[in-house]
Amino acid sequence: MREALREREKELDSLYRIAHLLAGYRGSETTLLAESGTILRSAMSRPDNCKVECSIRTIGDQPQKEQNLLFSASASLSEVEELFLVLTATAGEMDLLEREKSLLSSAVKLIAEALCRLRLEAKINAKNQALAELIEHLRNSEQEQGKAIRRHLYTAIFPMLERVRALLDEDDKRKLDLVASGLEAICKPSSLPNMVSMPLTPRELEICNMVRSGLTSKTIADSLNICTETVERHRCSIRKKIGIAGSGENLQHYLLTL
Repeated sequence: MREALREREKELDSLYRIAHLLAGYRGSETTLLAESGTILRSAMSRPDNCKVECSIRTIGDQPQKEQNLLFSASASLSEVEELFLVLTATAGEMDLLEREKSLLSSAVKLIAEALCRLRLEAKINAKNQALAELIEHLRNSEQEQGKAIRRHLYTAIFPMLERVRALLDEDDKRKLDLVASGLEAICKPSSLPNMVSMPLTPRELEICNMVRSGLTSKTIADSLNICTETVERHRCSIRKKIGIAGSGENLQHYLLTL
């Protein structure tokens, strides 16, 4: 009776060790298979007289004939691969108990599930790494394109606008300044998403850009061919929509922080 209890205790201990090994394993498949085989061998009634080996093979391949084979079991890993477990006698005669066969059959399924999890995690990690590299590449590409655009604006477009500005009357100069201000906003791309994400109408966004550039309500009204009161109503609506109505905060200063 005591001997049977000791054997049962060994089997339960091996199951605990296998479960603990598989639960959070992050190492190589080869190491996992080797450690699993060692744990399972220790659960046998005569561990010094046997060997447990786990390997991965292609489904359909004829397994190598093992001398002194006592037991074998397999579990599917994919459409083309399976986990194969063999127990062989290494010294003397050895009879395998039914509960030991049951233990090995259950263990091979647990190990196969752990291998599938490891492979899935590896695929996910590889995809995440590839995605991170792609995002970094796109970010760098975007930054380089932004630098090229800003360089072209400051070296070619803005000087050209200044030459045109010298030929215009005051009203047209204000309009040209709005164009220049819009182009300059391209040089500060961080402000554009914040502006566009506001719940504003296209006209309100247009007025926001003018206010941000420092234009007065009268100048905005003249440029848009609307009355000053309409501009004030738009400003009031803008303040309400962006959450600064009644706060006393200067609209231009707030827009410049975006």
